[in-house]
Amino acid sequence: MNIMYKTMTLSIAISSALFMSSCATTTPAPAPPEPKLATAPKYAVLFTDNVRIEAVGLNWKMTPNTPTTPPKFYDATLIGDGNLDTPGTVFPTSIYDGDYESLPYFMKDKAIDVLIHVNARKKPLYGKIIFMTVRDSTPDVSAKRMWSVAIPSEYIRIADSGSMSVVYQPYKYSNSRNLDIASWVLHMSALPF
Repeated sequence: MNIMYKTMTLSIAISSALFMSSCATTTPAPAPPEPKLATAPKYAVLFTDNVRIEAVGLNWKMTPNTPTTPPKFYDATLIGDGNLDTPGTVFPTSIYDGDYESLPYFMKDKAIDVLIHVNARKKPLYGKIIFMTVRDSTPDVSAKRMWSVAIPSEYIRIADSGSMSVVYQPYKYSNSRNLDIASWVLHMSALPF
């Protein structure tokens, strides 16, 4: 009986030690959240009174001075925040000055096909608009708050002639070169593309 008592005591002591050691092990702390590099504004607002933008194949439109949420946007952080001297990390606004076809394929995937209805025109202009996240490093707080879309009349005239017209909203990327990058880009023309 004495042996049995000692065996039980030893067994309880081992069990207690194992239980206490399992309680004493610390679970690793959760990894800190990834730093946020960019913000997708909640709304887009069209500030051109005689224009209406309507998505093709999607139930979405922009009317003057009415906040709307775009159906999709391009996450600009996918191209990284790295060294601004490294090609392909951040696109300066000069990339948008060319033809729509010259844009990188991963940006074109997020383009929304649109028709741009101008009050003075019988037929709408064809367009593709890309909304992009806005870098948190920008000092331009309004660029992070909303996509402000405005289409100057001279760009409508260029598109009306059949040429490609490109409009975008630049904002300052906070860096030593004070680089301008775009929060949205609209390509438009009287001819389909």
